[in-house]
Amino acid sequence: MVRLRKNQIILIAVAAVLVIGAIIGGVALAKHLNKVDEPAPEQGGSEITENAYYAPLTGAKIEAEIAKNTPVIAVMIPNSTQYRTQSGLYEAEIVYEAIANGGIPRLMALYQANHPELIGPVRSLRLQYIDLFMPYQASIAYSGAAAYVLNAVSGKRDIGANKAWSAYYREEQNGRPLEYTMYTTYAKLAAANAAKGYGSSDFTAWARADEPTKCKDAASSDCKANHIKLGVARGTYEVIYDYDAATQTYKRSWGDGVPHRDREKGQLAPSVVVAMRTQQHAVSDDREDITLTGTGEAVIFQQGQAISARWSKEGQSAELKFYDPASGSEIVLARGQTWVSLIPNNNKIEWRQ
Repeated sequence: MVRLRKNQIILIAVAAVLVIGAIIGGVALAKHLNKVDEPAPEQGGSEITENAYYAPLTGAKIEAEIAKNTPVIAVMIPNSTQYRTQSGLYEAEIVYEAIANGGIPRLMALYQANHPELIGPVRSLRLQYIDLFMPYQASIAYSGAAAYVLNAVSGKRDIGANKAWSAYYREEQNGRPLEYTMYTTYAKLAAANAAKGYGSSDFTAWARADEPTKCKDAASSDCKANHIKLGVARGTYEVIYDYDAATQTYKRSWGDGVPHRDREKGQLAPSVVVAMRTQQHAVSDDREDITLTGTGEAVIFQQGQAISARWSKEGQSAELKFYDPASGSEIVLARGQTWVSLIPNNNKIEWRQ
């Protein structure tokens, strides 16, 4: 047996320690050289990246996501020059304008993402508006209707005053007839919706974009639309729009030049104005017949331009579509509030630079 001296044992032990240390150090160095930075852990289990949400009716950017099936509510609002002050129109997302009867237009305002604290006055429903709210699977809010209209709306999403009285109240105003004093709020109408089980609205929204469809010949004077006149009805009921390039909106006025104002929010100024030519005729003093199934001419005004279009609607519940007459492709609208005016075929649609 070979006996090792004490100093030899010490030297071997030191050498062993050095070898083991070198191995450990090499492994650590290799790990360091091949290290890939790991992403920071998510906080609260949610994504750190910012999400963008858009309102289905307007395409406008909003703070929180709205489910695609959030209920849409349509409200009938008068548009008589005798009682020009309305509430809730500034926050409406889409507004339809058409003659109700006697050459006087009436408005139907749609809400989904915006929830006004005051809407009104609320007026009676007319037959032609059923074709306009049905494509949105919307509930209709109104105050009174003729028997044949009530029969036509039967079985649809009816939250009129005769079906949901607690959603409405009277706001007396000096000089106003009783029929112009009915008001409501979005919260009250939403509660009426919920009570009746109308919990969703499934519809196809219009295409929207930051860069919407443009006029094909942008240099042409026919494309430039800074001042618009629409013959929704005669005289004062013509509508005037003046384009504001800074806000990319159209400031709305009555035919006599008086600005059309929301009582609480100020002058109305949609981002998109649609003029639809339609076949119309008065059936009686209290009834206007408007053909809304089929196709017809339209002009879309957005971002200071006039775009020739065709409108198409295949049935009462079918979506209203706008498309390019030459290519057949759908016209993409600018984001923001949209007013759609139904213009009798023989009335004016005029614009200039």
